[in-house]
Amino acid sequence: MKYFGSILSVSDISPKNAHGWGFNLRKGSVFSRLISALGVPHSSSRVRNRIVTKIIKSKKGIRNILDVGSGIGLTGFCLNQFGYRYIGIDKSKYKIDLARRLLKNGEVVNVEFIRADIFKNIGLDEKFDCALCMEVLEHVRYPKMIIERISKFVKKGGVVIFSFPSTHFINSLSEKYFGHVRVGFEPDDIKELIEDGPLQIESVYSFGNSFLSKLLFLLDFVLIKYLPLLAGAFFFLFYPIAVFDQKFSNSKHPLGYVIVLKK
Repeated sequence: MKYFGSILSVSDISPKNAHGWGFNLRKGSVFSRLISALGVPHSSSRVRNRIVTKIIKSKKGIRNILDVGSGIGLTGFCLNQFGYRYIGIDKSKYKIDLARRLLKNGEVVNVEFIRADIFKNIGLDEKFDCALCMEVLEHVRYPKMIIERISKFVKKGGVVIFSFPSTHFINSLSEKYFGHVRVGFEPDDIKELIEDGPLQIESVYSFGNSFLSKLLFLLDFVLIKYLPLLAGAFFFLFYPIAVFDQKFSNSKHPLGYVIVLKK
């Protein structure tokens, strides 16, 4: 991808999440230079964003995007390079504060971050062409409610894109570590959740399809948990394989999905 780290690399922050594994990023440091040149060393996040970017760029008429559970906003900075207007929403003060610092340092336009609860008044009356909700559903107890709520912010004919882990047993190993309420979902679960609602499944993409990629994602989790510095080093092996893994998209039980719902 053209961008996935340049704004992060010029900021003096310590992102306490999977994007940074607690690295203390200082402008001009070795880590910052590597991230500027090669992007954030996080295979799963990079693969999901590759898929989402490809989906959005393939659709005509998408101009403005709402991202529910935006975190520190790296997806927004990635999409903004292609000219999309982006608004990220997250309940975490820490993450939104970091996102706003990155926004200030990056000097980008048409990107905004709001600290808010999607179930409360967030001060947005407009309808969006596209809404994102990436790696959020597995954290909430009532996924049907959040799907219905997000759909209200999307125009008729617009799309909602969700990403989430599957129910594969490998994901169950990290369920508690990442604070998931449930292991994951399958497309049939989503179909049931949107039944009788305004959304319909348009397309389904997957990642972590091949046997090799499953082993690598498992090893990546172990390294993130116990040896985070090594996880960053092994990224240069993991990521190319994760990208190549997209060619095996017909896997019966992948590690994760990106699903497109049309309103």
